[in-house]
Amino acid sequence: MVNFPVVSAISLAAVVVVFGVTFLIGRRIGRYNVVDVTWGLSFVVVAALAAALGTGDIGRRLLLLALVSIWGLRLAWHLTIKLRGKGEDPRYVAHLRGDFSTATVLRKIFIVQAVAAWFVSIPLQLSATIGPTPAALQPVVGVGIALWLLGVLFEAIGDHQLKMFKADPVNRGAIMDR
Repeated sequence: MVNFPVVSAISLAAVVVVFGVTFLIGRRIGRYNVVDVTWGLSFVVVAALAAALGTGDIGRRLLLLALVSIWGLRLAWHLTIKLRGKGEDPRYVAHLRGDFSTATVLRKIFIVQAVAAWFVSIPLQLSATIGPTPAALQPVVGVGIALWLLGVLFEAIGDHQLKMFKADPVNRGAIMDR
């Protein structure tokens, strides 16, 4: 039986590997905004590990794997397309203040995001290791799925609207405020 501490430790190790590989890719291509793509992917990795290793309710593990995968893969794909052919993100340039040493980049970008991704994914890890959802809480599952759908649609539509706004030459340098 795989319990929460084991799932959590393995999830942390996996997140460290995913962000470590992303750091190496960023170092190789000379820009670290590739970490943005990894953010969504890291949750998919944790959800897959939790679903595979956990001994909690199988239906809930698979549901969470599906929902997290749809969200994380959509986000990763969107950011991959958005970042393609672009230089370094100005936010990272400003945050690093010209210090692109390995230690600074790891400390200020990759370690922070890896720890945050692992921490935010704790509910996934916990859910994978606890028993079935009590009957009284079953309606909450439906509400949760509805809120997830609303959120994913809101995010996807917003990303599309921003893309169209930025594609219009009239809006060059403008901030979308409508």
